[in-house]
Amino acid sequence: MAFGSFKHLKLSEYPELKDLWYGQLEQNTFKSLKYLVVNKCDFLSDVLFQPNLLEVLINLEELDVEDCNSLEAVFDLKGEFAEEIVERNSTQLKKLKLSNLPKLKHVWKEDPHYTIRFQNINDVSVKECESLISLFPFSVARDIMQLQSLKVSNCGIQEIVAKDEGTCEIVKFVFPHLTSITLEDLPKLKTFFVGAHSLQCKSLKTIKLFGCPRIDLFKEEPLRQQESSRNDELNISKYQPLFGIEEVWVALNIILAPNIHVQI
Repeated sequence: MAFGSFKHLKLSEYPELKDLWYGQLEQNTFKSLKYLVVNKCDFLSDVLFQPNLLEVLINLEELDVEDCNSLEAVFDLKGEFAEEIVERNSTQLKKLKLSNLPKLKHVWKEDPHYTIRFQNINDVSVKECESLISLFPFSVARDIMQLQSLKVSNCGIQEIVAKDEGTCEIVKFVFPHLTSITLEDLPKLKTFFVGAHSLQCKSLKTIKLFGCPRIDLFKEEPLRQQESSRNDELNISKYQPLFGIEEVWVALNIILAPNIHVQI
C-alpha cells in the first residue's frame, strides 16, 4: 500500500508497517503525513522514533501515543545518520500527546543538543506515565518558545526539565506564549529544573496545581539574592519552587484579575 498521500495515519490499523517502521523507508514514503496516532501497537520496540524515521518526523504536526506497553522512549534521534538527514532542521511538530505508557522513562532518550529542533511545539499533554523521570531534555526546553499549554498528570516525574550536566549558571527558561500550566497528581515532582533557574511566562493566565506535595508554587526571595551566593552551592536550593517573585510580577497581576482562574 502507498502511504505517500496519507495525511492522517493510525499505526495500529496497518500491521504490515511492522517491517517498514524499523527498517529502511523509501524516500517520501510518508511525505504528506501530518497526524500520527500510535495506539496499542504491540509490534513496537522500546523506542518509537529512531533515526531512520526522521524524514517522517520532520513533517509531522501532531503525535498521539497511547496504550503502548513496550515503549521506554518516544524519540531516540542521536547519531551520525540523524545529523546527515537533519542538518539542524526543525520539526513541524506542534502537538504532543502521551497517555498510558507504563514503561516510558524518557520522551527523548538523549538530549538532541540541537541536532534536531522542536521549536514549533505549542501543546504538550502527558498523563499516566508512571515510569517517566523527566519531561524535556535541557536543549528542547530552551527551544520550545512557542509553547502555549502544558499538562502533566499521574506521572512519576521528579522534574519537568532534565538536568544539564554542563550548566552551572542560573538558567532562564522563557515561554512568552505559555498561557496554561496544569500539574496534577505528581507525587515525586520536586522542581521545574534541578538547579538555580528562573521561569518567565509573561502570558500565563491559568495555573492548576493538584496533588504535588513536594513542590511549591512561589518562593519569597528574589533570584538575584540567590545569584549573589551562587559560588556557594549550599546557598542555592536544588529544588526551587515553580516561580520566583521577580519573574512573576506580571503574572501575579493577571492572576489577581477577576477573569483569571487559579487553583492551588
